[in-house]
Amino acid sequence: MIGQISGEITFSDGKELILLTTSGIGYQIYYNQVLPEGRKTTLFISQIFKEDSQDLFGFDSLRNKKLFEMLITVKGVGPKSAYNLLCHLGPDSLIDAITYESVDLLKKLPEVLSQSVNTQEQGDSGIILAGIIKDQDGSPKEWQVITLVEEGNNRILI
Repeated sequence: MIGQISGEITFSDGKELILLTTSGIGYQIYYNQVLPEGRKTTLFISQIFKEDSQDLFGFDSLRNKKLFEMLITVKGVGPKSAYNLLCHLGPDSLIDAITYESVDLLKKLPEVLSQSVNTQEQGDSGIILAGIIKDQDGSPKEWQVITLVEEGNNRILI
């Protein structure tokens, strides 16, 4: 599995880029920023395997990559939705939205529209963000939970 790629940018449009490695392989990677062509860079990569494709999602930090990988473990949140959610809010704002129960902010994002988002405190150990996935008729289907645990000054998403 690919975890990190270094190379020269040969194309970038704010949605994806092509990163040419020194071995001559150009990787097409989803990336949310426009980077100048010819620039050398290193990206952390999350490689997603599907039946009919393999997608690479690029991140500027290992923290962002790990947050993305946590988000896609939530049933009903696919890689593109998780990536867009992370790009719209950014990692700090996303964690803060969960921590400070900013339900209104989360509901405004297109990736969360199919969910009725609720938050509740979980004692001293952290915050739970629970989304009720709804069927097409609007009836509740199942719960999905993201837990934020604070350990000292660090916030860890479980």
